[in-house]
Amino acid sequence: MKSVLKNLLPYGVVRAIQRRTRENKRRREPVGRATSTAPASEDREFSVEQAIRFLAARGLDEDQVRQGSIPAASLNRLAEILAAEFGPRRTLGLHVGNFVGVSLAAVAAANRSRCPDSLVIAIDPNIPHRGIPNPQEHVAALLDHFGLAQSVLPVAGYSLEKSVSNDGIRYDGAYDPLLRHADEHACANTLPHLCDLLPERFDFVLIDGNHDDAYLARELQCCARLLRSGGLLVLDDVCETWAGIMDLFFELGDGYECVLMNDRIGIARKR
Repeated sequence: MKSVLKNLLPYGVVRAIQRRTRENKRRREPVGRATSTAPASEDREFSVEQAIRFLAARGLDEDQVRQGSIPAASLNRLAEILAAEFGPRRTLGLHVGNFVGVSLAAVAAANRSRCPDSLVIAIDPNIPHRGIPNPQEHVAALLDHFGLAQSVLPVAGYSLEKSVSNDGIRYDGAYDPLLRHADEHACANTLPHLCDLLPERFDFVLIDGNHDDAYLARELQCCARLLRSGGLLVLDDVCETWAGIMDLFFELGDGYECVLMNDRIGIARKR
């Protein structure tokens, strides 16, 4: 039948039909036949240094990324403690204050190595910080690069009420957080909502957000309701530079026992 039609139809029409047939066949073929030497994202081994290089390659100021992130030594120690405390079982974690995602990715990677089904809920208002606008875009890119996007549930909001960004500091000399406060928008009171929805459900909570003592003290009150017995509370900047945070860590009281305190983070276990 095909040969009969070829003889009856003009040559140009036949060629057009043949081209259309080939195009339709290509559209039906599975996508992704092309080979690539780059490893799949889930096969990339995470390290803090590789994360910082990835973010710097995206055009971020490397110094600001390093200074605004928990150091590798403390994150590696945290990963060891999470492994020792929880072993291979599934955990639910909470991460408050993401910046560009270095510590969040480190925690998610530690969870993946223990139990791939573990989840971290990550709270951040996604407002400019250290001269970097829309930091959540870089967080998402970093997680995706290391195959960790399925291990994190992001929540774009303030942990409590709206607060001044950058702790009021003008990091880049141009962005004034006090003058731009009205232009920054995000939902609020995320932690109290989680207290109502998921009381005593979290295995660990890491707080690296607002450095105002009074604000952090109320965040800690929420964490006491969110953490299950035996859960871990992790605070960043427990050091002389942020004496108020160090005082709050020491004042946690009999409800907690200290697990670790180095020159950067403090970890306490809820009794």
